[in-house]
Amino acid sequence: MPWGGGPPRGAGRDGGVWVGRAERAHELYEDAETLRDHYEEATTTGDASSVDDAADTGHYRDGVIVVVIGDTSERVNWIAEMQERFQNMLEHATSVLETLPGGSEYDPGGGVAVPSGGGQTLGTSGR
Repeated sequence: MPWGGGPPRGAGRDGGVWVGRAERAHELYEDAETLRDHYEEATTTGDASSVDDAADTGHYRDGVIVVVIGDTSERVNWIAEMQERFQNMLEHATSVLETLPGGSEYDPGGGVAVPSGGGQTLGTSGR
């Protein structure tokens, strides 16, 4: 019986296989929530608090702990969160520069090719 009819072969009385499947499903659900949170964070613009978030020493401490005793998933999540913090900070800094007098005339490259304000901003890509 491929569908239904009781626990799978080898599950035993305690249903160990089902417990494992349920735990795996829960892990996948949590991973999906994390990815959704990263997406939502990446699509918002930074504010003044994003500067403090990027300089949060507690976050750096957590990163050191993750590097030493964390698994790969925890390391990737920490790196993604750090990238989001810096992206928000750069977006805030860019918006502040654009509000300064003559902000639209600012030439950060001094004549060297730099992205225009029409679509690409350095440092804000998730890749």
